[in-house]
Amino acid sequence: MLLLFFIYKALSYTSDLTVTMDDIVFVVWSGKECLPTRVYQLAQAWYGLVPHVHVYTDEADESIMNNITNSNPHLSITFHITQMRGDYLIGSYFENPYNHAQSRHILSMYDIYNLYPNKKWYFFCDDDCYVLPTKVLELCKTAAGNVFGMTYYFIDETYKFFPSRDPTRTFHHGGPGIAVTHQFMVKIAPHLMECNSIYQASKLGSDIRLSACYGRIFGLREWYYRTGESSAFGMFNSNTPDRNIDYSHDIPERTLSFHLIQPQDTIKTWKSHISTWNDQSNTSLYVDWSPIALQRMDIDLGNVGYTMEFYIWYCLRYESKNYYPIGNPKPIFRPGDKFLKDPIAYEQEYENGFRIRLNCDADRGDDLIQEGFAKPPIWGATLSMKCPKPTKFYTNHNSTIPAEYRIIPVDHK
Repeated sequence: MLLLFFIYKALSYTSDLTVTMDDIVFVVWSGKECLPTRVYQLAQAWYGLVPHVHVYTDEADESIMNNITNSNPHLSITFHITQMRGDYLIGSYFENPYNHAQSRHILSMYDIYNLYPNKKWYFFCDDDCYVLPTKVLELCKTAAGNVFGMTYYFIDETYKFFPSRDPTRTFHHGGPGIAVTHQFMVKIAPHLMECNSIYQASKLGSDIRLSACYGRIFGLREWYYRTGESSAFGMFNSNTPDRNIDYSHDIPERTLSFHLIQPQDTIKTWKSHISTWNDQSNTSLYVDWSPIALQRMDIDLGNVGYTMEFYIWYCLRYESKNYYPIGNPKPIFRPGDKFLKDPIAYEQEYENGFRIRLNCDADRGDDLIQEGFAKPPIWGATLSMKCPKPTKFYTNHNSTIPAEYRIIPVDHK
């Protein structure tokens, strides 16, 4: 018991409000089949909102990497190509891209830590995960724990891989993202490649292997259940926004990621949380609506008892049908404003002709309220709140640049 208590104290983590986006490494797990589809689409969305993105893949065509790199002038990206495969799968019924990828995921954790051993946080996710970076930053600033993600229970067939058959053991699902601290990586990194060799089996996901690894190394019952993973409830979402809306008519306020995202989901989610424009000097600016985006607000339609569900900037839901916006929230400037830096309002039009206008009121709080409603032919609602401040992108490249990539040897040391 004393040993377990010592491990818990050694790995404990307290919140750090000084964390910035530059203190976080963002890693995406992918493969050659998904680069021209999932990665290409996400590169034009949230990848451009962080200082740099690292994509780990088994193979990659240079022309595809160049296309991705130049798909977004605000994108800074490196491709890490590893040929590691699960040799034990070759010729078996279980040989497929998913099972081969699991060994590469653990390798990526080992590799990225060796490349960036002094970062405060490391965020890993699948290539069908849409991330709201500002909410990841908020987690990293305020978290009191070392490992955060959506937790699942093990199924019976995986128990044989663990030192003890703890019936309550869980793992952090890698699909919607896993956030881990520097302290955690310092402890686990020296053991990752050994564990990668030990835990090789079909249908044994890399996230389960990671849990088995730190369970084996640290013994960890006391540490595992007291490092804060339960406080991440509602942050890592295993579904798309549409599935949340259709099934529960709600999206948790704390959500920082969505999983199982297809290209059309990427476009819709991007429209929900970003407004972008160029100011007078042609500098690209954007407003991030993540603190309120996708949350449900009921709009009064002017008749007693009649409302429309508004999932902020994402869609309107009326009579069991979703109506999506035609574009991102568009900034509106004061007449005669030559600088184009401070919008006075934002407008967004939806498929059913409904218009949302959000007036910026510095005297209001951060809560969004409805001010008015207009009936057809000009059908819409007026809202107001204290609007977020515009900011510059981390990266701007207006000319074609070559893709940045490196090849990791199979016998990575």
